[in-house]
Amino acid sequence: MSRPHAPIRHVALIGLGWHARRVYYPWLEEAALQGRVHLSAAVDLHGNSEAVRSYLAQRRVAPGRLLFTEPARPSAPLPEALLGQLAGLRAAGQLDGVIISTEPRAHQRYVMWALENGVHVLLDKPITAPASAASAAEIAQTLWSDFEDIARALAASPARLVVQAQRRMHAGYRFIQRYLEDFIGEYGVPVSFLDVYHADGMWVMPDEWDREHHPYKHGTGKLLHSGYHFVDLCSWLLESSARVNPAPSELEFQVQTFEPKDFLALLDGRYARLFGPEQVPPPVPSVAHYGEMDLTLMGRVLTREAVQTLVSLQLLQNSFSRRGSPAPASDPYKGAGRVRHERLNLQVGPLLNLQVHSYQAYETRDSRTPLPYGPGHLDHFDVHVFRNADAVGGMPFEKLEFGKAAQPHGHNEQARLALLEAFLDGRPSGSELEDHRRTNLWLSRIYQAIHGQRTGDQATGRMPWSGPTARSTRSP
Repeated sequence: MSRPHAPIRHVALIGLGWHARRVYYPWLEEAALQGRVHLSAAVDLHGNSEAVRSYLAQRRVAPGRLLFTEPARPSAPLPEALLGQLAGLRAAGQLDGVIISTEPRAHQRYVMWALENGVHVLLDKPITAPASAASAAEIAQTLWSDFEDIARALAASPARLVVQAQRRMHAGYRFIQRYLEDFIGEYGVPVSFLDVYHADGMWVMPDEWDREHHPYKHGTGKLLHSGYHFVDLCSWLLESSARVNPAPSELEFQVQTFEPKDFLALLDGRYARLFGPEQVPPPVPSVAHYGEMDLTLMGRVLTREAVQTLVSLQLLQNSFSRRGSPAPASDPYKGAGRVRHERLNLQVGPLLNLQVHSYQAYETRDSRTPLPYGPGHLDHFDVHVFRNADAVGGMPFEKLEFGKAAQPHGHNEQARLALLEAFLDGRPSGSELEDHRRTNLWLSRIYQAIHGQRTGDQATGRMPWSGPTARSTRSP
């Protein structure tokens, strides 16, 4: 449980990309108009200045300072000019919190500055993103060592660090987590099976593999795009079994990946038929060392005596899409045919089965099209509860339509904003940095296993599941 903090009244938004413009800025604007916060500054790269100024010209609230800086190597310190500007805001009492929404390779530089200066942090996932994480075991290990470096800086700082992993604040998943806590606490039976599936249908054209948004060219892919949420979801939900005796002690797993080169081979020669010969996109020269597109993981959580939980994780970007043209998407964040299919299937032995079903058939651009709630709807998110009523009582089946209750804002957007509000209000979030310790150890070990797969070694991984190395705190 995190210690209480005073509300944040002066905040800087670092990074004004597609995600920040869609989620953070509109909310901060409303909060500023209500007098709840002051947007002290917005920070971005000089190369994005035209797009940023154009966006801000349409808003009702402007940041107090608009700061631009130059790109730098991820390991390089922040530029002196920017350091001076941020220090000036801090000294003037105009900066007590930052929202870091830059591209992930820049996260650590901003996080370390903030923690060293006692500035609270809301950080987009992933924590860090070392380039070419699957190219060598030592590079994959830096995902974990970066986390430990940040954790040490946080321990020495009066500030807090909240990770924007919104499924920890999602009404449907919080219901499942609490249900599990109560059920396992009463009957003492751990989770025996967990299957998590996520596909987002982001169709990358052959000439787009060098893109900047959700890139593959830096040697990471789906796992550090939306995949982070689902590795974290597995870790968080399985924490419900931690107090069962015997406690889980170790995870072992295997991984397989589907790479950009595999996707290019899958559709090679088909684009002319799909779009016409005049619209065949020319491929980038090489994608040989690019990041993973899809990943499947099969694992088991062990006690010292037996297998306790079978785990299945399926993360896809090569999946059902609504993109129908090779023309560049006007919104690379929620465009490019991106539709979400999300599923969870969790068993507690013969006693309980919890399921999530969330299936879109439309892009966000179709949000104004009136549709009946159900599979295919933009906000479809249902939880199914099956109980062995003859053994544990209760209703044999219950269906809860969380997506229906979340309209008109959307269930994921509500969860993101709930985390943002908890951060700014100084309230517990359930997504503090330490809550993500095991998640980041697991990510590091997954990339080590991917490296093993690519080099012909065994694509397996092992890690402690409990204890100081992988400890994880409960949500509030």
